[in-house]
Amino acid sequence: MELVKNEPITLNKAIALCNKYQHLKGNVVISGKGDFEVIDCITIAPHDKLNKMLFFKLYKEMKDAEKAITFYNDSQYDVILILRELVPIGDFYYKIYDLAEYLETSGTNIGINALQ
Repeated sequence: MELVKNEPITLNKAIALCNKYQHLKGNVVISGKGDFEVIDCITIAPHDKLNKMLFFKLYKEMKDAEKAITFYNDSQYDVILILRELVPIGDFYYKIYDLAEYLETSGTNIGINALQ
């Protein structure tokens, strides 16, 4: 099984992927609009959109992914990148970027069976 965009993964696989890709933290990403953003965090997140947005809101308030996910108790997870505007004007601008999408656009393909 490969990491597939929009497909949930187990907590154990999410932890393994999150650990594997920590080296991406600090990398600069250039958006489609030409904006420079830095990867601020690689983290486990809820899979469904509503809980993912709640997690993201809590992350922005707490700046701590482990604390932000404590509310979630389902079994479907995702691994996301949290990007921060590299040159902030006023407050930082954050956004979520899916790890599978990032790897797809960077030309990296990953199988996650070996991570079990």
